[in-house]
Amino acid sequence: MSEINRKLEALTFTFKNKENKADTSINLLDELFTKFPNFIDLLPNDESNKRSVKIEKKKDSDGETVSTFKKYESGRFICGKISSTNYGKIIKIINPNDKDAEPVYKSKPEHGVEKVFFFFIHIPKDNHKGFILLERSGVFGIRTVFCSVLKSFMKETYPENKISFNEFIDKDIAKRFVTNGTTKSVTLTTDKIPKELSDKLNFLEEEYKDYSISLTIKKKRGYFGSSTKKVLDKLYSSKDKSYLLTEKLKVVGFGENSEITTRVKLNGKEKNIDFNESFKLKSIYDINVELDEFGESKIDEITNSAITLFKDINPF
Repeated sequence: MSEINRKLEALTFTFKNKENKADTSINLLDELFTKFPNFIDLLPNDESNKRSVKIEKKKDSDGETVSTFKKYESGRFICGKISSTNYGKIIKIINPNDKDAEPVYKSKPEHGVEKVFFFFIHIPKDNHKGFILLERSGVFGIRTVFCSVLKSFMKETYPENKISFNEFIDKDIAKRFVTNGTTKSVTLTTDKIPKELSDKLNFLEEEYKDYSISLTIKKKRGYFGSSTKKVLDKLYSSKDKSYLLTEKLKVVGFGENSEITTRVKLNGKEKNIDFNESFKLKSIYDINVELDEFGESKIDEITNSAITLFKDINPF
């Protein structure tokens, strides 16, 4: 079959413990590779939404059924295909060239239409964050299902940890937004509440982690001046937050794990830019792949396209 345009949607994730720190005792790359497929295989069907999910398997040249789920140790990434099947309705298969004919096939309610999409996960060495590419075909994709299943896996396998997903935006676009935009405010958010303050507020011991302190700096009217903007531009480029953390701020709980966000306006639109993560815009990249007999992208081709795209983006 000829090549066809598909898309790869990019997003990032962080995996931390309840103290919002990386858990270095877990080798997330190996854990995902060895445990995630089995988790999906044992996952019961979602009867409320009439949906089932599985890791896709294919027959190799010898006719053996093999999983598409693969690990590439040297590049520290995992990829494969995941399918989502909606069932519960009778589906009619017709011959479009014979408009008066009866359906050539009518499904049973327990049958369904399967949609199969490629996924790619990169996890940096000794780090608990990751970069994900998910295949899209027109308006269809696997993002909602994939993130939901991965989140359920993390919750069941590592109940003391949490995973959060974020949009990814290409660094060149982000830099242009920061350089050309006008800054409206800077907000610092603590990673913890000082014990003295939590005691005064009568927080329960298990409660204090659910609160944070935010400090917003903004001009009474208008936007920050050019001299301040140069400092913020440098802060964004170097990712060095210590420049803004004075000793008095550290006393009330601000530290290296604190979040720093800026409100920036460009071309009439305002965005919050996180100095830890890219600001919230989607990055979707075009690729060309050859399809198999079912109209699905060939696994080897789309894997190579994803690897090439990942190297070009160089997100970390």
